[in-house]
Amino acid sequence: IDVITLASDGIHFVEVKSRMVPVQGRPEEAVNAAKQRKIVAAARRYMAGKGQKVCAGMEIWFDVAAVTFGEGRMELEYFPSAFVPIYV
Repeated sequence: IDVITLASDGIHFVEVKSRMVPVQGRPEEAVNAAKQRKIVAAARRYMAGKGQKVCAGMEIWFDVAAVTFGEGRMELEYFPSAFVPIYV
């Protein structure tokens, strides 16, 4: 987990992935089932600790930010609710 944010709709655990052009695959494709399991496990540990006090009763979201660098520019694509832990 790279970023944890509190928003009006709940707590967001954000995984950031980046690639340089030319890329083989999109950055967000790196958040596969195995990576999702690791993210969910880390979020559970966070929530069992101080997150439980701060975020009690809030919705939990898992987002992905995909960053592509190259040719003097940067492209950012954000995927809110990128995956649901029940499927992990």
